[in-house]
Amino acid sequence: MLHRTLWRSIVKGGWVLLALAWPVLAGAADPSACSGLSTNRMLPDARLCRSRLLPAASGAPAEGVAALLASAGEAMQGARDADAERLLDCADAVVDDAGSGADALRAAVSRQRGVLDYRRERLPQAMRRFECAAAWSRAANDAEGTARALNNLGSAQRRIGDFRGALGSLTESLALRRAQGGATSAVLNNIADVYRALGESETALGYYQQALQASRATGDGVEAAHVLESMAEVTLDAGHPVQAAAWLRQALQEYQQAGNRVYALRVHDGLIRVALAQGDVGAARGWQEAALALAHYWSLPLPAALQLQVARVQRADGRLAQARMQLESALAALADRDPVEVDLLRELAAVQGASGEVTAANATLERANERALAQARAQHDQRLDWMRVRFEAEEERRLQAGAPASQGRAVGPVAALLAMMLAVMVAFALRRRRRRQRAASYATKVEPPLPAAPRPAVAPPPPPEAPVGVPRQADPQAFRSELVALMLASVEAWERCTGSSRLELAERSRLWRVNVDDGRLRARALERYLSVARLPRQPRWRSVVRTAYYVLAQCPALDAASRQQLQAGVDGVLAHARSTALQAQAGA
Repeated sequence: MLHRTLWRSIVKGGWVLLALAWPVLAGAADPSACSGLSTNRMLPDARLCRSRLLPAASGAPAEGVAALLASAGEAMQGARDADAERLLDCADAVVDDAGSGADALRAAVSRQRGVLDYRRERLPQAMRRFECAAAWSRAANDAEGTARALNNLGSAQRRIGDFRGALGSLTESLALRRAQGGATSAVLNNIADVYRALGESETALGYYQQALQASRATGDGVEAAHVLESMAEVTLDAGHPVQAAAWLRQALQEYQQAGNRVYALRVHDGLIRVALAQGDVGAARGWQEAALALAHYWSLPLPAALQLQVARVQRADGRLAQARMQLESALAALADRDPVEVDLLRELAAVQGASGEVTAANATLERANERALAQARAQHDQRLDWMRVRFEAEEERRLQAGAPASQGRAVGPVAALLAMMLAVMVAFALRRRRRRQRAASYATKVEPPLPAAPRPAVAPPPPPEAPVGVPRQADPQAFRSELVALMLASVEAWERCTGSSRLELAERSRLWRVNVDDGRLRARALERYLSVARLPRQPRWRSVVRTAYYVLAQCPALDAASRQQLQAGVDGVLAHARSTALQAQAGA
């Protein structure tokens, strides 16, 4: 059990460690520390690169490197990553011949290598290359190159969950672009993405609006459509499907005018999702047919996210066999560590549950939870790997500079402080665990748990109200029982309506925290409200009521008896809350 507690402490304390290490990690990269970063293998002979790849550029090294970079970019656009890497190796081999302009070219090569690492999901290595690209651009007094590299760096930092670092890099990039009068839409969009990941939807929308204005000011319709898609996702998550649909239609029109069929196909994913959120299965079916027709006519592959929405429409229509084939095909073609995999598995579990395959559905849900946990662990490992890369780069810079050993010990106190903080967090986690065990043991002895099944189809009517002006005596035990009964009914209605688990209810509603516990994702806060014995002493009854309202809003197809049961439970909880407040006022 100790190693499990240690793992949870590391995960929960990751941000604390990152914050403590920030003074060391946040230092700008020195170009001298980037000289050996080009590649981890021997570079090709520069003369062979010039003779084979640059026959027309002999005598013009700078032009030769630029031509190699352009060819590498074309290879990356064509998904020929091996060719791109070979071209970048040659660019590295001949860049020293560029003379005074070598720093700017080294920055361009490093940034291209970073983009290649980013595509390969090697985020810590990509971030280090972006840092070096920014350092070389600064050495060359290239403000535009510095801003571009910092924008790439901020995007990668957001991907690994380093939101503080991402905001720092992106803010500096934005300031440089504004000072140079350059395009700011992409940077503003990335800043908005960071705030969206932090759960600050209003701030994110503000930056999205700025990005939209900037892209329209430059006449970039495709970039404006990208921003509109992001804005639609934020508003849809906030429960405003009408506005989301309007922005998605604008994005579709922009893509169609630009002739970008791939992006136009992608927008149908959001349009189907909006229609389903509104309970309009007919509209969702119409968008699905339009997407399939577009993909068939132009021979476009269906994105995995779009296949997920197609399967949801098929399940809503009762075409369970087709939905299963769609999901299994999408999962088979999915790239490794694709974030949409978890949603595909959960939808497959819902289809299996609707088909009566309860055992298979539970197994698929367990697999989805395992993949979600693996993704969370991978992100955490990338953060730690990023810290390791930065420390190693700093040590390499010190060794290359020939600094005395006493200067190298500057990191020692930081490492010792990190170790001390980790030990304190482990001890604190062990202490909290023992307290929870004692509390659970005491609660079990005092009060038996409320049975979860069977439950009546309709909740019993609440007791009659007291005469007007006379506060009814609040029964704390009855109040706690009603809270548990309402939460159980809400979870049961959610699982029956959506085919998904209580964990997904906690995630989507954003009312209950989701934690990693014993190697699994758990909604421990929500689970405490499923048993009277585990209910907190001061329960958050408003969260329980909001959960019931959320289920009612998200499940328009819920049968009348279940809706009546949930509403009766909500009324009972609110009646107890009002009587408790009146009794407190009378006592005062």
